[in-house]
Amino acid sequence: TKRDLSLSYLAQDSRFESENTIYDEMLHVFDDLRMTEKRLRSMEEQMGSLSGSELDQLMKTYDSLSEEFRLAGGFSYEADIRAILNGFKFDQTMWDMKISELSGGQNTRLALAKMLLESPELLVLDEPTNHLDIETIAWLENYLVHYKGALIIVS
Repeated sequence: TKRDLSLSYLAQDSRFESENTIYDEMLHVFDDLRMTEKRLRSMEEQMGSLSGSELDQLMKTYDSLSEEFRLAGGFSYEADIRAILNGFKFDQTMWDMKISELSGGQNTRLALAKMLLESPELLVLDEPTNHLDIETIAWLENYLVHYKGALIIVS
């Protein structure tokens, strides 16, 4: 049995409270990845001042960390955020809006968008289409067809 399974559950009419903007809240999903990115940038700056074995060691560490970053989606997470926000009809003009200003339906859509970005191994959705129009339902169905984890959908 697997004991460290990542799980997300979206209940009917889920809401989350936050004073963050829509985009900043989605960025928080990738905090670990963003820290790795900062570490890589710092290492790049250090490379200019090192030589010899110190530089060789830093390059090895950098190569390993860079590969981890790539495999974790480090070069695509911002595009993933944009795609999911657009899929749930949060166009770029809304990204600076505070979550606390969203309607109930918008808040539920955003909660679902965030869960998809988190990519848990098991995603449990209870009536996920309640606040979605036909076009967004079609987008979600297409997204879920390609979802890499397991799904339980109650409808």
